[in-house]
Amino acid sequence: QVTADLFPDVLCIGDNQLPLSYRFEPGQADDGATLTVPEPLLKTLDANQLAWAIPGWQVERITAILRALPKEQRKHFVPVPDAAARCLQELRERFSYAALAEWITRESSQTISVEQLAKLSTSDHLKINVRVQRLDGQFVTQGRDFVTVRRASRGVSAAMPSADASIYRSWDFGDLPIEKIVERRGVTFTVYPAIRLQGDGVAIDECGSPQEADGISRRGIVRLAELALPQHAKMAHKHFTDKRELVLLSHGVGTQKSLADAFVQRAFQECFFADDMPLPRTPEEFRMRLEAHRGRIGETIERIAAQVIDLLKALRKVRQSLGTLQASAFNAALRDMESQLTALMPTDFIAVVPSPWFGYLPRYLRALQRRIERLPGNTQRDTELMRSISSFTQLIAQLKIKTISHPELDKLYWMIEEYRVSLFAQDLKTSIPVSDKRLAEQVQRAMEESSR
Repeated sequence: QVTADLFPDVLCIGDNQLPLSYRFEPGQADDGATLTVPEPLLKTLDANQLAWAIPGWQVERITAILRALPKEQRKHFVPVPDAAARCLQELRERFSYAALAEWITRESSQTISVEQLAKLSTSDHLKINVRVQRLDGQFVTQGRDFVTVRRASRGVSAAMPSADASIYRSWDFGDLPIEKIVERRGVTFTVYPAIRLQGDGVAIDECGSPQEADGISRRGIVRLAELALPQHAKMAHKHFTDKRELVLLSHGVGTQKSLADAFVQRAFQECFFADDMPLPRTPEEFRMRLEAHRGRIGETIERIAAQVIDLLKALRKVRQSLGTLQASAFNAALRDMESQLTALMPTDFIAVVPSPWFGYLPRYLRALQRRIERLPGNTQRDTELMRSISSFTQLIAQLKIKTISHPELDKLYWMIEEYRVSLFAQDLKTSIPVSDKRLAEQVQRAMEESSR
């Protein structure tokens, strides 16, 4: 029976109602149900919610999943349609892949994970087709797999400013609301305004979540502060270039932008807009923030300069030591350490590594140096320790693909770095308690995050 309750015309995503359309055309890209999503809201979609969003297809989808199970598990659910109906009745109020995996595990006494369930082959028409449109109505991409859709739209959930977007070099664009309701091409939804870096100034953009808008705005507001306090920015830049030790150590360090520019950005960010500070949202709040903290810029510059010198010294020593590992017996460890170093020190590390982890980078590099020094004559032990970490680092790579906004995954990454310290350089001590059990718990939180 086709009713509005079983086959709704809209899907509620947060505070937004997005249109659902239906088509019976087997073999076509939009066979089944299609959800039209404005690009800024792409990141807000919940994979689990979409999987079970059409009530009229829930029992059919459970049936298809049960039939796709390996034979040893499938035999516990005969006849399958009856088992599917019973499952839906028992789980209706808390339906999710996780709940279904628990139900199947309990009923069959054989464990199955959420990831295994999601990989089971089912008919395409039982998976919602996500159609992404830009705010001007232009088609971007469509598909039934989140990873593919997000890659096709270049992982961008917020619409990029158009070529004719206004560029601002001072806060003369009025207040920045936390959110606003907009209507585009007949769809009403909530967006979160952001101040985005654009050329030599900033532009106003719209994001799909407050977390994304905050991250983008924090960098944009730093640029506005640099433009508002040019003498202070010049002072920070001069401090870097006049410090001979900093300049010498920075030679050969490949970075996205000049280290001096990244240094200025870091100094302004930590002085005026540290991660624990709420962002200003009006021109007056912005002006007052600059006035209240401009007296701290000198000490902030000195502190960051000392941190960067310490960091670059440790980096140079590690690179020199890695160059000495020529024996083939060291190849596996060498690849692992080079991979760690690349992740630890991205091309824009001075600007983007968050606090407090930026201040811990020298300790992570010293732990890596200890590992290098102990590797000769200790390869078997090193291999054992490396294996205890590899399962966690592999998950990082897998989950990075599945989600764009990933605070729990980011936390997992830094916990792994602390874990390395505990394994290879215990005397350097960790900044947080870390163990196999704590890492496993954090992995679970990251996996739940990626499925949303």
